[in-house]
Amino acid sequence: MNEFLILKDFCDEYRDFGNAHMVDFIHGDFSQKYLNSGMLGDEFRRKIDACKELIEKKLTKVEDLKKELKSENEILAPDSPKVKDMPDKKSYEISQLSHLIADVCQTTGADHVIDVGAGKGTSTEVKIDCVGDVVRPDCLPGVVSGRKSVLVGLHCCGDLSSVLCHLSEIIEEIVGLVLVPCCYHHLSEESELEGNSKIDRYSTGIARGLTKEEIANSEVQKTDICERFIGFPMSNIFRNQNLILGQNARMLACHSEDRIQSDSSLKSVFFRALLKEFLMEFFPDFAVDADGKDVRVGKIFAKAAKVEKDDRKMFEEYVKLAGKRLKIPDINEEYLKKAGEMLEKFTAGQKYEDLREIEGLRNLYAKIAEYLILADKMNFLEESVKWRKSAGIQIFDPKMSPRAYCLLAYK
Repeated sequence: MNEFLILKDFCDEYRDFGNAHMVDFIHGDFSQKYLNSGMLGDEFRRKIDACKELIEKKLTKVEDLKKELKSENEILAPDSPKVKDMPDKKSYEISQLSHLIADVCQTTGADHVIDVGAGKGTSTEVKIDCVGDVVRPDCLPGVVSGRKSVLVGLHCCGDLSSVLCHLSEIIEEIVGLVLVPCCYHHLSEESELEGNSKIDRYSTGIARGLTKEEIANSEVQKTDICERFIGFPMSNIFRNQNLILGQNARMLACHSEDRIQSDSSLKSVFFRALLKEFLMEFFPDFAVDADGKDVRVGKIFAKAAKVEKDDRKMFEEYVKLAGKRLKIPDINEEYLKKAGEMLEKFTAGQKYEDLREIEGLRNLYAKIAEYLILADKMNFLEESVKWRKSAGIQIFDPKMSPRAYCLLAYK
């Protein structure tokens, strides 16, 4: 049995929690549903630890890989001309990634790098083609017939990372892959896609940075394979197991366990949940849109926080701003007073601390959801007969770069 199935089993068991939206924290009584019920008790944490232990065993250490590659390439120094003019985060990422790219070029004899998203500075020892066109499941710009290439992608959005895995397998000239996935919420998940949504999500993930007109003028929406392409799951083992993760869970996987929830971000989540409770009680017609989805109010918390420092007045200002955004005509001083009273009611009890606890548990779940997405691509590469070696590596410090995992393969 594939050991990675433990990740699938965990995400199956806690799928409801992983896909819960925090806007429903109060209205859906998450305190009772997830905390008081015991659903997220010791057994939840035990299974989290088991999943972490598995992935740590499956990930290859960078130093072990470099020994296997007999590498002499070192991490770039911060003052290297290749990275010194970059922002700190990008400089760090390129410094950590470039030596692995050089290693793969060296071991495969490739003298050509096709760079999709990593940008200048990854390696100047070989020719680099930076792809600025639409990458399709049946076409990779920059490939030269008969010339060995290494395919590189740093923080490739959504389906783009899946497409690059696919292309690396089917294009003969690609002899190595160094890929850091990102933006998991943009993955096309088979269980969710119907009809034209395949094209829409595909365009979002693959054609990142292009305008709608540029996408429309490309072949991206004219090729049958684009309509059929599924970014998740990719591997046979997970497809055969009918793996389902869910969009909210994939969004959650973009979070980092190492990220500390600040009081302001926690309060923002609390205010949005409380706003839904307020709308459902006094203005139910404005609480959800025509499709039954929660309405979007935008980034109004920061605006409210600039105007007021007292929590009650801040929430009243928040409700006032939401009313303007949603074009609610009747939010007068009486309703704002009720909003303030509602805030005091829920903060007087245990709700705020419950929110803090649930957010902490969500961060634990997020890590396993990310592991599952990573494991799917690791399985996909391992299932291929093309690669002599494939591996998953933690290449970055999550505090420096939260999407810290690299997929590597070479012939």
